[in-house]
Amino acid sequence: MSSINTIKKTKVIQTRLDADIVDKADEILDYIGLTTTDLIRLMLKKLVNTGQIPISLEYENPYFTKEQSKIVDESLADVEKGKVRGFESIEELNSFVDGL
Repeated sequence: MSSINTIKKTKVIQTRLDADIVDKADEILDYIGLTTTDLIRLMLKKLVNTGQIPISLEYENPYFTKEQSKIVDESLADVEKGKVRGFESIEELNSFVDGL
């Protein structure tokens, strides 16, 4: 019986990154026993196996605090649910306010 060796096709991925970030990442990865290539391979396998990006893409909004962002999100949800009354003109708004 002969064994047949199969060779997997590979691709090279190149990217240009800030040297300081790469150096800091390499220090952390080295401490836990991984290389940058190992990390990329693990992340891509996780993406393929789960269909999810294995990192959080949350960000801090530079224009609003978290509380303000929450209020904006709740307000937009109210608009989508039809809980907010709209006005066609400033005159219509003024008339509504005068009637309160």
